[in-house]
Amino acid sequence: MQKNDIISAIDIGSNTILMLIAKDLGNKIFEILTDKHSIARLGEGLSDTGVINPQAIERAEKILKEYKSICNEYCVMQIRGVATSAIREAKNGKEVAERLSTIIDSDILVISGEEEAKLSFWGTIDSDKMSTVVDIGGGSTEFINGENASINYRKSLNIGAIKITENYFPKHPPTLDQIEKAENFIINNLEQLEISYLGGDLFAVAGTPTTLAAISKGLSEFDYSEIDGVRLSLEFLENIKNDFLSLTIDQIIYKYKIHPKRADVITAGTIILKSVLHFLNRDNFIVSAKGLRYGILKTMLK
Repeated sequence: MQKNDIISAIDIGSNTILMLIAKDLGNKIFEILTDKHSIARLGEGLSDTGVINPQAIERAEKILKEYKSICNEYCVMQIRGVATSAIREAKNGKEVAERLSTIIDSDILVISGEEEAKLSFWGTIDSDKMSTVVDIGGGSTEFINGENASINYRKSLNIGAIKITENYFPKHPPTLDQIEKAENFIINNLEQLEISYLGGDLFAVAGTPTTLAAISKGLSEFDYSEIDGVRLSLEFLENIKNDFLSLTIDQIIYKYKIHPKRADVITAGTIILKSVLHFLNRDNFIVSAKGLRYGILKTMLK
């Protein structure tokens, strides 16, 4: 690639498909031209069937066709697509990745949880200070600690907002027994972490923290400049979690202006995030609107 080439990074997750288009300015510097967010829910029903269903594949295809059209408008020279938990775990994941690759004319790389953690950290952290990043996805949650762009610790856990919702919350609001079972499952997974390695500032990325930041700011849609860097407290998490647990999905959508495919998993995502803060003995965290797609982009720069 040459200086000022236009490049694109696509993050194909369990719930969302995200795309950045940027101009490579050289010396590892880039200018973001557009940042797209769409919900495909590839992980829908995966816990029960072990496969990505045809409807989810069709939603992903529609989104990627739109993204490819946008890439053409920007004269993108290179597209790099990365798939995470849903495609990684599905029995038909390889077939789905190949099918989606034809749409963007670029091979989609299915990465491990550990590689996902590394890219998420690189995409989130710009400073040299020690930091811990928590990336709460639909199918998995990654924990990464590092400093000076060097990673000290990374761990991927098999907990995610879609998995918790489908396995423990068949109806909303869930019962007290369902909530307790979900929290116990989350805590049992968190016990795999080495807390001593998770110091420094705590950052949370992905749809749950950015949605919560938007709610805290009274926003009805994603606004990077308003969301990135917002600090939220454990008290806020406890209060908003309790409010979610008192509402139906339709009431959450109406009250907080959340996309229906985000509203049905926001309670589970919030419980995961609250459990993480309790486990790490933290009373606040910083929301990042960056994450994996920025990490992918950084690997493409000269």
